[in-house]
Amino acid sequence: MQRPESRYVSVWIETSPAAAYAYVSDPRNLPDWAAGLADGAVTEVDGAWVASSPMGEVTIEFAPANEFGVADHVVRLPDGQAFYNPLRVLPDDQTEDRCEVVFTVRRRAGMSDDQFEADAAAVAADLRQLRRILGGQRE
Repeated sequence: MQRPESRYVSVWIETSPAAAYAYVSDPRNLPDWAAGLADGAVTEVDGAWVASSPMGEVTIEFAPANEFGVADHVVRLPDGQAFYNPLRVLPDDQTEDRCEVVFTVRRRAGMSDDQFEADAAAVAADLRQLRRILGGQRE
């Protein structure tokens, strides 16, 4: 059995945590910044969010709205597999106008080293796009 492995990918964004959280937790914004998940419109169907993705049509369920910046979500693939994706918006202790967005990339069963690296690189690219949209180029 393969041991669990995670990688934390993050970006600093020059905007308030509340603004970043409002944007990342709204599934309708995914096509603008999360190319690995949604490459077309995201629509609500019978209380679930459905997106066209590189993996086919997927269903996305976000954590309930909260004050802690938790935007975790479950992605269900067309074959029924479900993947839990931890996503957090963390405030900067020094200023109210900056935050860190952290995505936990988890190695899926059977994933090669190259596939895991590619997955982490795709998430990093998505987070850089998020930063371009919301503001700032801070690394």
